[in-house]
Amino acid sequence: MKKVLFLTLAIVCLVSQGGMASTYSGYPLKGTIKGLNVTYNDGDTVTITSGYCEANGEYWELTSPTDHDMTSLASAEDFHYIYVDTSDTSNYPTPAIIDSTDEPAWSDAKQGWYYGDDRCIGVVYSEGGSASIKEYRIYGDVVKWKYSSNQLGIPIANYIAGSSNTYDWKTPTTESSTKLPVNANGALLHINSLDSASDKQAVIYVCSYEMSVDAPHLYAADFCDGSYLGANSKGMVDLGPSRNIRLATDVGDDSISCWVYGFRITR
Repeated sequence: MKKVLFLTLAIVCLVSQGGMASTYSGYPLKGTIKGLNVTYNDGDTVTITSGYCEANGEYWELTSPTDHDMTSLASAEDFHYIYVDTSDTSNYPTPAIIDSTDEPAWSDAKQGWYYGDDRCIGVVYSEGGSASIKEYRIYGDVVKWKYSSNQLGIPIANYIAGSSNTYDWKTPTTESSTKLPVNANGALLHINSLDSASDKQAVIYVCSYEMSVDAPHLYAADFCDGSYLGANSKGMVDLGPSRNIRLATDVGDDSISCWVYGFRITR
């Protein structure tokens, strides 16, 4: 009887182990990504930091930083998305890295940003007239473009008229979505407001387009600032699906200007 019992237990264990081997045991959960940050190297090269991710149901890992020479750079202004090419398994589990101006889309099923079966792990920007990457620094999922001391960022509003009433949200001259990647959920903005009256305070308000529609009151702003004659603010604004923002000033302020100098992404 003992021999029969031991044999039965052994068979049960083998069946259990075989069942576990066919599952996702030992791999990151769906959508997991750690490291694999796309950092600036030079005008046509990025460096992918070590890390791992789950992409299209498989585990991928870089054990050391890896350079990638860009192939999609051109003279036109564009965002270039960096992908794990899941169709190239020649060095599995080391991923093949590719870049493209093809935009990814969020996949609920895969829990990540994908173009086809390729998972997006980062994005870089090239300015019009320059077939090179705009220099940047990365802090986790936040990308901050490098500018000289006399530059504030990419202008999207240049001295547009200030608010004429308490709930007068202003649309920038250029919508922020055109200067942000599709997977951005935050925008780094530099904003200033002017008031020529020396006895009045210039005030800045900013929020996502969606917030300006759903809760139009100025107290819904992501951040605001005020000072006499002129106000300046820098900070991160949470974005909605449109990736657009709205601006406002105190009633009677002369004008408002805004620049984008970076963004936060999801991957």
